Amino acid sequence: MIKCQRARVEVVEERGAGARQTISAFNKVDKVPDPAVLHRLRAHFPDSLFISVHTGEGIPALLEKMSEFASPGNVTR
Repeated sequence: MIKCQRARVEVVEERGAGARQTISAFNKVDKVPDPAVLHRLRAHFPDSLFISVHTGEGIPALLEKMSEFASPGNVTR
């Protein structure tokens, strides 16, 4: 999973969107049976959000981050 996430970041940067604000979120954290796996992912990706749409975990933080990105000073056309 770590390699996939790093590859995604590389592709975004190659396409010239590396300077744009992005939200990185790992969904379905409720399905991860070993808490140590999530701990390692959080350590590798400290700026990412870890969410579960099913349980609602992390959703408030995601909505807050989306709100920040959509604030009038951040929106460009």
